[in-house]
Amino acid sequence: MTQTPWMSVSDAARAIGISRQAVHQRIKAGTIEARQEPTSRTARGYFWAVSPEAVADLRAARVAYAANMQSPATEPVPA
Repeated sequence: MTQTPWMSVSDAARAIGISRQAVHQRIKAGTIEARQEPTSRTARGYFWAVSPEAVADLRAARVAYAANMQSPATEPVPA
């Protein structure tokens, strides 16, 4: 079984349909699984890599939320 490689913040944001800043906020809040990967391309020496499973979960939650918002409202209860 091959594992899906972890994604960059930009790729994760694109896949979920949110901004890069929103992904970074979720990383900081601990609501999305991410890890620091070493690199020589940045001044800090690392970049954030986001779990593909976390991306799939967030994408599914956004789709479910959007579908719920599109469903017809329930009938009001007469007073």
